[in-house]
Amino acid sequence: MLVKIAAAGVCHSDYHLVSGATKHPMPVVAGHEGAGIVQAVGPGVTDIRVGDHVILNWTPDCGKCFYCLRGKPNLCEAYIGPIWAGTISMARRG
Repeated sequence: MLVKIAAAGVCHSDYHLVSGATKHPMPVVAGHEGAGIVQAVGPGVTDIRVGDHVILNWTPDCGKCFYCLRGKPNLCEAYIGPIWAGTISMARRG
């Protein structure tokens, strides 16, 4: 999905990446808070359409795992690894 960013935030987590305190494989796209408008979607994207307004958040959730089903999407089992590896590649409309 290609998103035209309209607003972005930089936080202390981003500073950790810059300072080297957080070890991520490089290259990595820093930043994890933003909002924008979907410009294009790729094959297999079914819930998001061009023109949708979206937010970008560092805590995605699958909506199906043990934690998500119990109201704790911040602990989502499906994305803990990708979050810290810098490889998150899913989007979900809330």
